Amino acid sequence: MSNKAKVNALRDVLNERDPFCKGVCSVPEQQLLLYYGQETDLHRINFAHSTTEELETLSQACQPASFGFNNQEVLDESYRKAGKMDLDAFVTSFDPRSVGIHDVIERDLLATDRSVEFELYKLNVYGKDGFFKAHQDTPRGDSIGGQLSLRHGDNHWITDFTDQFAAAAEPSICFVAFYSDVEHQVLPITSGHRVTLTYNLHFRTQSSIPRALSGPFYDTLKARLTELIDDADTLPNGGYLGIGLCHQYAYDETKRIDSLFDGLKGADATLANVCKELELPCTLRLLYAQEEDDEWPCFHLLSRVKVNGPAPSSPHGNDKRRFGTSYSFDEDNQDQLLATMVAKIGPEDMEGVEIIGRNLDREDLDRMGPSNELRFMTKYFKDPVTQVLEVKEMSSILCETSYAFYGNSVTTERFYASACMVISVESQAQSDRKRERNHAAEQNYLLVIHGGAGTMNRDNSTPEKRAKYRATLTRALKAGHQVLELGGEAMDAAVAAVTVLEDCPLFNAGKGAVFNVAGKNELEASLMLSKPPAAHPAMPPSRRGSSVTLLTRTKNPSHLVRALYLSPGLVPHPMLSGEAAETLGAEHFGIKTVHPSYFWTEARWREHRTGLGLPVEPVEPPSLSRFEPVGSVVDISKDDVSIDLMPKGTVGAVALDVRGCIAAVTSTGGRTNKLVGRIGDTPLMGSGFWAEEWERQGGVLKRTWDRLTGKPALCGVGVSGTGDGDVWRKFGSYFAERLS
Repeated sequence: MSNKAKVNALRDVLNERDPFCKGVCSVPEQQLLLYYGQETDLHRINFAHSTTEELETLSQACQPASFGFNNQEVLDESYRKAGKMDLDAFVTSFDPRSVGIHDVIERDLLATDRSVEFELYKLNVYGKDGFFKAHQDTPRGDSIGGQLSLRHGDNHWITDFTDQFAAAAEPSICFVAFYSDVEHQVLPITSGHRVTLTYNLHFRTQSSIPRALSGPFYDTLKARLTELIDDADTLPNGGYLGIGLCHQYAYDETKRIDSLFDGLKGADATLANVCKELELPCTLRLLYAQEEDDEWPCFHLLSRVKVNGPAPSSPHGNDKRRFGTSYSFDEDNQDQLLATMVAKIGPEDMEGVEIIGRNLDREDLDRMGPSNELRFMTKYFKDPVTQVLEVKEMSSILCETSYAFYGNSVTTERFYASACMVISVESQAQSDRKRERNHAAEQNYLLVIHGGAGTMNRDNSTPEKRAKYRATLTRALKAGHQVLELGGEAMDAAVAAVTVLEDCPLFNAGKGAVFNVAGKNELEASLMLSKPPAAHPAMPPSRRGSSVTLLTRTKNPSHLVRALYLSPGLVPHPMLSGEAAETLGAEHFGIKTVHPSYFWTEARWREHRTGLGLPVEPVEPPSLSRFEPVGSVVDISKDDVSIDLMPKGTVGAVALDVRGCIAAVTSTGGRTNKLVGRIGDTPLMGSGFWAEEWERQGGVLKRTWDRLTGKPALCGVGVSGTGDGDVWRKFGSYFAERLS
């Protein structure tokens, strides 16, 4: 099936749902009693045995029925000829819930799990030649109700219960229930009387979206939408599916359009629930379409419409109400009114879009000169412009509503809006990345980092200082997590996290390394894995890790230790030091080296001088002539960290990837004013770092018990220490056993 055929199939499903339900039901005779009148002129009628005279008396007791037009109550028998009786003039014993009408409405019309309340509105009597021309009910939020001949969109239905009444063996009533935006009319009465009770129906409880009941319509809609979304030809660069809602809604311009989710009707509610089940982001918008100007066809999706004062009046005297505005306008004032309408709408509430097939591209926007009154509209367009695939016609907010001309009562608080639902569709690249993330999420992965053994408390720090540390630690976590999220190696995730900390002068590693007693920086780093990485299957299982020490020029020691570990043929040793390690890394692996002055920071220099009892002032970086560059050298970085933001100890990360490999990476500058050539715990395997996995030991009973209690067959541990006398090899297995 072609992509166009799938679009048409989804549209056809949305259009096949009827916006009404009807029926005939028998009613106990005692519920067909009506009492009416004023003061002493009281009457009673039993509709099960009513006579023509009694019905005519009821008709004469009614007031002429008026209707709402242009914010006024109008009496015009050329449009409506009927009698009406308000609630204070009659009492009925009829209870629609007792005869099961609510069950039919909730099942066949609402198709949701929300029940309705019946609010009796009025009584109407149509005598011979009585009628009410086509109209919509006055919008009342999420209310529904009514009866008679119906029209919705291009569909037209006529309800005729003559045959059912004639065949009824018991007293009966007929009912028709529909949504209030459905146009309906009472056809002329040719004989007899038509007595109607009108009820407004309200949802009994509110919820975020009415939950649609599962059934054939729901399942078919879900299948068609899934087929379209899964088609690679559907918006390959991403965008929106645009679906004009099947119903119009009572919109209060003080609210966001998304507030209409609370009262979605029929097929619209079902569509929203299908999107929710399929986890498709969707939202409601109003479409503003300016297509009359061939030089700049323009489309915008709005999340709200706010009119700032009355709209300009038309020179032709046409004052028909339009959606989102107060009056119509023509070419003479269209731009002015649009500017008024969106004056207080920001980019978060309005987005320019390209509706595929409606002739908009970036050149159209660029052709607008700076003097054009709508030039400001270009800021609402993204680059590239967001595309919309129109599944079901999206009506513009400038379309007319028949309520504006004739309704059943007058109100200016709400008006009908033809909203549309936009469903976000990811580009192919975004879908691929999401699949990778979802696949990785189905597995277990973990990342833990530490920022050093240095002390920090509230007495010697400020909220601003702590925020800087937290921000860097957060960036480090995100860098490592991104690798794991996409199914990457634990080793690469740990190195990515440690790299962020090495590049930050706040921590005692890399850029923020401490000085030794001679005023120089000597860095250390280590790496260990519980098993060889999956991306390097030829790695000997016995090669568990690598470490380096006494580095003075390597910008990121964690990069060097990773490169050495992955080259067992060139570097068979688990540990290297000094100039030999740095030269090997720079020449064979391209590891970046820097001038030793790169590691100089004022904070660490002051700490070094103070610790030796030497004068701190003047604070000057070491002379560049003291050092000889090795390999590729980067520019000296200037540090603006003050003395009270001293770096805080060794950094490290432990990661577990989706394949079950554990990696520990540690990096440090050592201890302040250490002796020249001092080697700490960080590069010593089993002291400053450790990673291992093993099978549980024990007999048959213990292994069976472990399986029953959910304990895994494999144990594992990964540790990155502080470099301050830690002995993890001794305690690692003990911790792992207890924690598992």
